[in-house]
Amino acid sequence: MKKQTTYIRKVDFHASKDFLKIDRHINTSLRLIERLAKLNDECLKEVQEQLQVENYIIDYRIEQFKHIKETLSGICYSCYSLKYVYEISASMRLFRLDSTIGAALNNQMRNITFNSIIQMVATFEFTRKKFEHEIKAQKYLDAVKKKYPKVGESLQLLTNFRNTIHANGIWLKKESLEYKLRNGPITIKEGNPIIVEIWLLYRLLWDCIQLCKLMALDNKAAFYRETHLTNGTEKVVVLQLPPNAIDQIFKAATKSDPQ
Repeated sequence: MKKQTTYIRKVDFHASKDFLKIDRHINTSLRLIERLAKLNDECLKEVQEQLQVENYIIDYRIEQFKHIKETLSGICYSCYSLKYVYEISASMRLFRLDSTIGAALNNQMRNITFNSIIQMVATFEFTRKKFEHEIKAQKYLDAVKKKYPKVGESLQLLTNFRNTIHANGIWLKKESLEYKLRNGPITIKEGNPIIVEIWLLYRLLWDCIQLCKLMALDNKAAFYRETHLTNGTEKVVVLQLPPNAIDQIFKAATKSDPQ
């Protein structure tokens, strides 16, 4: 027997208490993303001011904040699309995808959460190999947590969440995963699904952006650096010389001058 479907008018759906509650949740998410974007801009400005890198240089310590901004923009677009879940659900039926408004909403919220975790962890790993070279440690995350305890733990937890994505959000390790939600601490045991609330994700991303700033200011730039300039189809590469290198070069040249 085919399950009976109940239809609701768009105007009635948007006026319902359930949607108004969802709408408030969406607005909260958008405000939190706005805060993260503002923090990212502030960190980028501080790093630029302290490093004094020319605009034509591709410096991984600065480029990382541009990647974060692009990722936050994508998350913002996805969250805002939830306001149009009625239209999304209707469109899905046109493509012969049997879906109710509730199912479309739950699927979209789940996808946004998972994609946000995947994309942000990928962004934070953008500089991983560069920083690994400076930290000179085999166990990267352990070294980061030791040097930057609070924010390092946040990166570890976010990475743990990312590692459950292939198992549909199920924690598969034998040791339990422990962290705090707004209502208190929680323990996720092997075989249980992870629980990620908006405020927890916000805190983790906030800490990780701060971590990007700290690591940027603590690590030296690469000796050979790519630029935004090109020579035909090839990127121009510049040599970064250490302090007083020019003087040393001229002194060496003077000594070797036969005149």
